[in-house]
Amino acid sequence: MLRYKFQKDLGALPLLKEALTRAAKSRQVAPFLPLAEAIVPVPLHPLKAWWRGWDPVFVLGRLLERESMSTRKIPVCRLLKKTRWTPSQVSLPAAARCRNLKKAFRLRGSGRAPPVVILVDDVLTTGTTLSECAFTLKEKGARVVVALAIARS
Repeated sequence: MLRYKFQKDLGALPLLKEALTRAAKSRQVAPFLPLAEAIVPVPLHPLKAWWRGWDPVFVLGRLLERESMSTRKIPVCRLLKKTRWTPSQVSLPAAARCRNLKKAFRLRGSGRAPPVVILVDDVLTTGTTLSECAFTLKEKGARVVVALAIARS
């Protein structure tokens, strides 16, 4: 996962796609797939995306979009925007992670979030990032946010 994320090692994509698809087809997530209207990758701050030269979580979202998990295609949508630069979460304890990401995301534009959203991230550690993103989506109209991550730390 680290080589994929930080070194753009695309050789890991088949394995990551399998893990993501398996998670999406799990008994906890599968009932929501026919209802989902968007796959939403957790966004990088624009400067971090520029610095890395790519958005690894968006690529994971595209993999999920291409997989036929439902009777229809669920589009990847960049609904969220990270509005401020935050220090890396890697070395922060749980309480600091919460403070670090509080109100760091917002919905792009002035629209509403779809009622059912699949939120995708690469690594789940404390759940702070996914929680903040889900809170933002729900605040803007989502009723159900299903979170998927490839790895757990």
